Amino acid sequence: MSFPEVADRISALAAVAADWREPDHPEREAAVTAARAAENHCTAEAMAFTINQRMHTLTEEALTAWAAEIPQAATPQSVALLDGAATPLATFNVWVALVLAGHTVQYRPPDAFPSLLPAIADAVTALLGSPIFSLATAEEKRSCNAVIAKSILTSQPDTEDIPQLRLGSRTTVAIVESPSDETWEHLAEDALLYDGKGDASPRLLFAPAGLEPDGFLEACAHFRAIYPAHKDTPGRLKMQQAMLEALDVPHGYNDDLGFLVSKGEAEIQSPGHIRWVPYASFTEIGPQLPSDLHLVIAADDVAAQTKGVPSEIPLIHPGTAHRPPIEGHTSNDQLVHFLEALAASGSTAKNM
Repeated sequence: MSFPEVADRISALAAVAADWREPDHPEREAAVTAARAAENHCTAEAMAFTINQRMHTLTEEALTAWAAEIPQAATPQSVALLDGAATPLATFNVWVALVLAGHTVQYRPPDAFPSLLPAIADAVTALLGSPIFSLATAEEKRSCNAVIAKSILTSQPDTEDIPQLRLGSRTTVAIVESPSDETWEHLAEDALLYDGKGDASPRLLFAPAGLEPDGFLEACAHFRAIYPAHKDTPGRLKMQQAMLEALDVPHGYNDDLGFLVSKGEAEIQSPGHIRWVPYASFTEIGPQLPSDLHLVIAADDVAAQTKGVPSEIPLIHPGTAHRPPIEGHTSNDQLVHFLEALAASGSTAKNM
Protein backbone atom coordinates (compact mmCIF):
# COMPACT_ATOMS: atom_id res chain seq x y z
CA MET A 1 0.00 0.00 0.00
CA SER A 2 1.47 3.37 -1.01
CA PHE A 3 1.74 6.11 1.58
CA PRO A 4 -0.78 8.96 1.09
CA GLU A 5 0.45 12.08 -0.68
CA VAL A 6 0.69 15.26 1.39
CA ALA A 7 -2.32 16.75 -0.42
CA ASP A 8 -4.39 13.74 0.61
CA ARG A 9 -3.21 14.04 4.21
CA ILE A 10 -4.16 17.71 4.25
CA SER A 11 -7.61 16.95 2.83
CA ALA A 12 -8.21 14.22 5.40
CA LEU A 13 -7.17 16.42 8.32
CA ALA A 14 -9.39 19.27 7.11
CA ALA A 15 -12.37 16.95 6.53
CA VAL A 16 -12.17 15.41 10.00
CA ALA A 17 -11.80 18.87 11.54
CA ALA A 18 -14.98 20.02 9.79
CA ASP A 19 -16.87 17.09 11.31
CA TRP A 20 -15.41 17.63 14.78
CA ARG A 21 -16.40 21.29 14.87
CA GLU A 22 -19.93 20.07 15.52
CA PRO A 23 -20.46 19.34 19.26
CA ASP A 24 -22.97 16.58 18.45
CA HIS A 25 -20.72 14.75 15.99
CA PRO A 26 -21.02 11.12 17.21
CA GLU A 27 -17.28 10.39 17.28
CA ARG A 28 -16.62 13.62 19.16
CA GLU A 29 -19.40 12.93 21.67
CA ALA A 30 -18.07 9.44 22.36
CA ALA A 31 -14.49 10.67 22.81
CA VAL A 32 -15.54 13.48 25.13
CA THR A 33 -17.66 11.12 27.23
CA ALA A 34 -14.65 8.82 27.64
CA ALA A 35 -12.37 11.76 28.47
CA ARG A 36 -14.80 13.07 31.07
CA ALA A 37 -14.79 9.66 32.76
CA ALA A 38 -10.99 9.64 33.08
CA GLU A 39 -9.02 11.02 36.01
CA ASN A 40 -8.32 14.60 35.00
CA HIS A 41 -8.97 18.15 36.19
CA CYS A 42 -10.50 19.51 33.00
CA THR A 43 -14.07 20.78 33.00
CA ALA A 44 -16.55 20.07 30.21
CA GLU A 45 -16.42 23.75 29.22
CA ALA A 46 -12.61 23.77 28.95
CA MET A 47 -12.60 20.54 26.97
CA ALA A 48 -15.16 21.90 24.49
CA PHE A 49 -13.12 25.10 24.15
CA THR A 50 -9.98 23.09 23.35
CA ILE A 51 -11.58 20.83 20.75
CA ASN A 52 -13.31 23.76 19.02
CA GLN A 53 -10.12 25.81 18.92
CA ARG A 54 -7.93 23.01 17.56
CA MET A 55 -10.47 22.01 14.91
CA HIS A 56 -10.83 25.57 13.65
CA THR A 57 -7.07 25.78 13.04
CA LEU A 58 -7.19 22.80 10.66
CA THR A 59 -8.11 24.57 7.45
CA GLU A 60 -6.67 23.47 4.11
CA GLU A 61 -5.01 26.87 3.72
CA ALA A 62 -3.29 26.72 7.13
CA LEU A 63 -2.32 23.07 6.69
CA THR A 64 -0.83 23.74 3.26
CA ALA A 65 1.23 26.65 4.58
CA TRP A 66 2.50 24.63 7.55
CA ALA A 67 3.28 21.58 5.39
CA ALA A 68 5.50 23.76 3.18
CA GLU A 69 7.79 24.38 6.18
CA ILE A 70 7.99 20.73 7.25
CA PRO A 71 10.54 18.36 5.66
CA GLN A 72 8.77 15.54 3.84
CA ALA A 73 9.86 11.98 4.55
CA ALA A 74 11.24 10.12 1.53
CA THR A 75 10.77 6.95 3.57
CA PRO A 76 8.06 7.09 6.27
CA GLN A 77 9.45 6.47 9.74
CA SER A 78 7.62 5.13 12.77
CA VAL A 79 7.59 7.73 15.55
CA ALA A 80 6.48 7.03 19.10
CA LEU A 81 4.58 10.01 20.50
CA LEU A 82 4.41 9.71 24.29
CA ASP A 83 2.02 12.18 25.86
CA GLY A 84 2.04 12.74 29.61
CA ALA A 85 0.44 16.18 29.66
CA ALA A 86 -2.17 17.40 32.15
CA THR A 87 -4.24 19.32 29.59
CA PRO A 88 -6.24 18.02 26.60
CA LEU A 89 -4.69 17.73 23.13
CA ALA A 90 -1.35 19.05 24.38
CA THR A 91 0.57 17.22 21.62
CA PHE A 92 -1.98 17.93 18.90
CA ASN A 93 0.31 20.26 16.92
CA VAL A 94 3.15 17.70 17.11
CA TRP A 95 0.88 14.95 15.80
CA VAL A 96 -0.31 17.19 12.94
CA ALA A 97 3.33 17.93 12.04
CA LEU A 98 4.14 14.20 11.96
CA VAL A 99 1.14 13.51 9.71
CA LEU A 100 2.13 16.33 7.36
CA ALA A 101 5.73 15.11 7.32
CA GLY A 102 4.60 11.67 6.21
CA HIS A 103 5.51 9.57 9.24
CA THR A 104 3.44 6.97 11.05
CA VAL A 105 2.66 7.53 14.73
CA GLN A 106 2.58 5.11 17.65
CA TYR A 107 0.76 7.11 20.30
CA ARG A 108 0.76 6.60 24.04
CA PRO A 109 -2.01 8.85 25.37
CA PRO A 110 -1.92 10.50 28.78
CA ASP A 111 -3.92 8.76 31.49
CA ALA A 112 -5.86 12.00 31.92
CA PHE A 113 -7.07 12.13 28.29
CA PRO A 114 -6.93 8.63 26.77
CA SER A 115 -9.55 9.12 24.08
CA LEU A 116 -9.36 12.53 22.39
CA LEU A 117 -6.39 12.41 20.03
CA PRO A 118 -6.86 8.69 19.21
CA ALA A 119 -10.44 9.34 18.09
CA ILE A 120 -9.36 12.22 15.83
CA ALA A 121 -6.40 10.27 14.46
CA ASP A 122 -8.50 7.17 13.81
CA ALA A 123 -10.93 9.26 11.77
CA VAL A 124 -8.07 10.66 9.65
CA THR A 125 -6.60 7.18 9.25
CA ALA A 126 -9.96 5.80 8.08
CA LEU A 127 -10.28 8.50 5.41
CA LEU A 128 -6.78 7.84 4.13
CA GLY A 129 -7.16 4.07 4.19
CA SER A 130 -3.56 3.79 5.38
CA PRO A 131 -2.22 2.68 8.80
CA ILE A 132 -0.63 6.00 9.77
CA PHE A 133 -1.65 5.82 13.44
CA SER A 134 -1.77 3.19 16.19
CA LEU A 135 -1.87 3.07 19.96
CA ALA A 136 1.26 1.99 21.82
CA THR A 137 0.81 0.65 25.33
CA ALA A 138 3.41 -0.10 27.98
CA GLU A 139 2.70 -3.81 27.60
CA GLU A 140 3.35 -3.88 23.86
CA LYS A 141 6.83 -4.08 22.42
CA ARG A 142 6.65 -2.06 19.24
CA SER A 143 9.59 -1.05 17.12
CA CYS A 144 9.99 2.64 16.34
CA ASN A 145 12.58 4.83 14.66
CA ALA A 146 12.25 7.85 16.93
CA VAL A 147 10.52 9.11 20.08
CA ILE A 148 8.87 12.42 20.94
CA ALA A 149 7.86 12.66 24.59
CA LYS A 150 5.76 15.35 26.23
CA SER A 151 6.18 15.71 30.01
CA ILE A 152 7.67 12.20 30.21
CA LEU A 153 11.26 12.83 31.21
CA THR A 154 12.53 9.36 31.99
CA SER A 155 14.16 7.36 29.22
CA GLN A 156 12.29 4.36 27.92
CA PRO A 157 14.55 1.26 28.17
CA ASP A 158 13.67 0.11 24.66
CA THR A 159 14.19 3.50 22.98
CA GLU A 160 17.46 4.81 24.44
CA ASP A 161 19.46 4.31 21.22
CA ILE A 162 17.15 6.11 18.78
CA PRO A 163 16.53 9.83 18.16
CA GLN A 164 14.46 11.43 20.92
CA LEU A 165 12.83 14.85 21.34
CA ARG A 166 11.87 15.74 24.90
CA LEU A 167 9.15 18.34 25.47
CA GLY A 168 9.12 18.82 29.23
CA SER A 169 6.78 21.00 31.29
CA ARG A 170 7.75 24.67 31.38
CA THR A 171 6.54 28.02 32.73
CA THR A 172 4.70 30.97 31.16
CA VAL A 173 4.62 34.52 32.54
CA ALA A 174 2.57 37.62 31.70
CA ILE A 175 3.71 41.26 31.69
CA VAL A 176 1.45 44.32 31.74
CA GLU A 177 2.00 48.06 31.87
CA SER A 178 -1.29 49.95 31.32
CA PRO A 179 -3.78 47.15 30.69
CA SER A 180 -7.26 47.82 29.37
CA ASP A 181 -10.37 45.98 30.57
CA GLU A 182 -10.11 43.83 27.43
CA THR A 183 -6.52 42.88 28.28
CA TRP A 184 -7.58 41.80 31.76
CA GLU A 185 -10.37 39.65 30.31
CA HIS A 186 -7.91 38.01 27.94
CA LEU A 187 -5.40 37.36 30.72
CA ALA A 188 -8.10 35.82 32.89
CA GLU A 189 -8.74 33.25 30.16
CA ASP A 190 -5.01 32.61 29.80
CA ALA A 191 -4.58 32.08 33.53
CA LEU A 192 -7.72 30.12 34.42
CA LEU A 193 -8.96 28.02 31.47
CA TYR A 194 -7.35 24.82 32.78
CA ASP A 195 -7.33 26.03 36.39
CA GLY A 196 -3.73 27.12 35.86
CA LYS A 197 -2.46 23.78 34.57
CA GLY A 198 -0.48 23.41 31.36
CA ASP A 199 2.62 25.06 29.92
CA ALA A 200 0.77 28.04 28.46
CA SER A 201 -1.04 29.12 31.65
CA PRO A 202 0.76 32.17 33.13
CA ARG A 203 1.91 31.55 36.69
CA LEU A 204 3.56 34.94 37.28
CA LEU A 205 1.97 38.28 36.36
CA PHE A 206 4.43 41.20 36.35
CA ALA A 207 2.65 44.55 36.88
CA PRO A 208 3.78 48.13 37.66
CA ALA A 209 4.27 48.73 41.36
CA GLY A 210 1.51 51.34 41.51
CA LEU A 211 -1.09 49.29 39.66
CA GLU A 212 -3.90 47.76 41.73
CA PRO A 213 -5.10 44.24 40.83
CA ASP A 214 -8.83 45.10 40.95
CA GLY A 215 -9.25 44.94 37.17
CA PHE A 216 -7.64 41.51 36.97
CA LEU A 217 -9.62 40.15 39.92
CA GLU A 218 -12.87 41.36 38.39
CA ALA A 219 -11.97 39.80 35.03
CA CYS A 220 -11.15 36.49 36.74
CA ALA A 221 -14.53 36.55 38.48
CA HIS A 222 -16.25 37.21 35.13
CA PHE A 223 -14.37 34.34 33.53
CA ARG A 224 -15.31 31.97 36.35
CA ALA A 225 -19.00 32.82 35.78
CA ILE A 226 -18.67 31.39 32.25
CA TYR A 227 -16.02 28.73 32.83
CA PRO A 228 -16.48 27.35 36.35
CA ALA A 229 -13.51 25.93 38.20
CA HIS A 230 -13.06 22.20 38.48
CA LYS A 231 -14.79 20.84 41.55
CA ASP A 232 -11.45 20.02 43.22
CA THR A 233 -9.93 23.48 42.76
CA PRO A 234 -11.54 25.32 45.73
CA GLY A 235 -10.40 22.64 48.17
CA ARG A 236 -6.92 22.68 46.70
CA LEU A 237 -6.64 26.48 47.03
CA LYS A 238 -8.27 26.76 50.46
CA MET A 239 -5.15 25.84 52.41
CA GLN A 240 -3.06 28.34 50.46
CA GLN A 241 -5.64 31.07 51.00
CA ALA A 242 -5.65 30.38 54.72
CA MET A 243 -1.84 30.54 54.83
CA LEU A 244 -1.81 33.86 52.97
CA GLU A 245 -4.38 35.17 55.43
CA ALA A 246 -2.30 34.06 58.42
CA LEU A 247 0.87 35.62 57.01
CA ASP A 248 -0.97 38.84 56.10
CA VAL A 249 0.03 38.52 52.43
CA PRO A 250 -2.15 40.65 50.10
CA HIS A 251 -4.39 38.36 48.06
CA GLY A 252 -7.77 38.14 46.34
CA TYR A 253 -10.21 35.46 45.25
CA ASN A 254 -13.86 34.92 44.35
CA ASP A 255 -16.58 33.61 46.65
CA ASP A 256 -16.25 30.06 45.35
CA LEU A 257 -12.44 30.15 45.55
CA GLY A 258 -12.20 29.27 41.87
CA PHE A 259 -8.96 31.25 41.64
CA LEU A 260 -6.43 32.87 43.93
CA VAL A 261 -4.17 35.89 43.28
CA SER A 262 -1.45 36.91 45.71
CA LYS A 263 1.07 39.76 45.66
CA GLY A 264 4.72 39.07 46.36
CA GLU A 265 8.05 37.79 45.09
CA ALA A 266 8.31 35.98 41.75
CA GLU A 267 7.72 32.54 43.22
CA ILE A 268 5.71 29.96 41.28
CA GLN A 269 2.58 28.90 43.14
CA SER A 270 0.38 25.87 42.57
CA PRO A 271 -1.96 25.85 39.53
CA GLY A 272 -4.88 28.25 39.90
CA HIS A 273 -2.85 30.52 42.19
CA ILE A 274 -1.38 33.42 40.22
CA ARG A 275 1.43 35.44 41.75
CA TRP A 276 1.15 39.20 41.10
CA VAL A 277 4.72 40.54 40.99
CA PRO A 278 5.15 44.35 41.20
CA TYR A 279 8.01 45.97 39.28
CA ALA A 280 9.37 49.52 39.42
CA SER A 281 11.11 49.35 36.02
CA PHE A 282 11.30 46.88 33.14
CA THR A 283 14.93 46.15 33.98
CA GLU A 284 13.77 44.40 37.16
CA ILE A 285 11.80 41.75 35.28
CA GLY A 286 14.57 39.88 33.47
CA PRO A 287 16.43 38.62 36.57
CA GLN A 288 13.14 37.34 38.04
CA LEU A 289 12.12 35.22 35.04
CA PRO A 290 12.05 31.46 35.67
CA SER A 291 14.83 29.35 34.19
CA ASP A 292 12.30 27.12 32.41
CA LEU A 293 10.55 30.04 30.70
CA HIS A 294 8.20 28.85 27.95
CA LEU A 295 6.17 31.85 26.78
CA VAL A 296 5.84 35.54 27.59
CA ILE A 297 2.35 37.01 27.29
CA ALA A 298 2.60 40.75 26.66
CA ALA A 299 1.50 43.50 24.31
CA ASP A 300 4.08 44.48 21.69
CA ASP A 301 5.01 47.78 23.35
CA VAL A 302 5.59 46.10 26.71
CA ALA A 303 7.56 43.24 25.19
CA ALA A 304 9.85 45.65 23.38
CA GLN A 305 10.74 47.40 26.62
CA THR A 306 11.24 44.27 28.68
CA LYS A 307 14.89 43.38 29.12
CA GLY A 308 16.28 39.96 29.79
CA VAL A 309 13.78 37.85 27.83
CA PRO A 310 15.80 35.31 25.79
CA SER A 311 15.39 35.88 22.05
CA GLU A 312 14.18 32.31 21.46
CA ILE A 313 11.21 32.70 23.84
CA PRO A 314 7.99 33.39 21.91
CA LEU A 315 6.09 36.58 22.77
CA ILE A 316 2.32 36.25 22.39
CA HIS A 317 -0.65 38.55 22.94
CA PRO A 318 -3.02 38.27 25.90
CA GLY A 319 -5.93 35.97 25.11
CA THR A 320 -3.95 33.67 22.82
CA ALA A 321 -2.23 31.36 25.32
CA HIS A 322 -4.78 28.59 24.73
CA ARG A 323 -5.52 29.54 21.13
CA PRO A 324 -2.32 28.37 19.40
CA PRO A 325 -1.95 28.43 15.62
CA ILE A 326 -1.68 25.10 13.85
CA GLU A 327 2.09 24.98 14.37
CA GLY A 328 1.78 25.70 18.10
CA HIS A 329 3.09 28.65 20.10
CA THR A 330 6.53 27.42 20.99
CA SER A 331 9.59 27.86 18.87
CA ASN A 332 9.35 25.15 16.24
CA ASP A 333 13.07 25.01 15.55
CA GLN A 334 13.45 21.89 17.70
CA LEU A 335 10.57 20.06 16.06
CA VAL A 336 11.48 21.05 12.50
CA HIS A 337 15.14 20.16 13.00
CA PHE A 338 14.10 16.84 14.49
CA LEU A 339 11.91 16.11 11.47
CA GLU A 340 14.71 17.20 9.13
CA ALA A 341 17.07 14.70 10.73
CA LEU A 342 14.42 12.00 10.59
CA ALA A 343 13.70 12.66 6.92
CA ALA A 344 17.40 12.65 6.09
CA SER A 345 17.98 9.38 7.89
CA GLY A 346 15.62 7.61 5.47
CA SER A 347 16.12 3.91 5.38
CA THR A 348 19.10 4.06 7.74
CA ALA A 349 16.79 5.01 10.62
CA LYS A 350 15.16 1.59 10.39
CA ASN A 351 18.40 -0.01 11.46
CA MET A 352 19.05 2.18 14.50
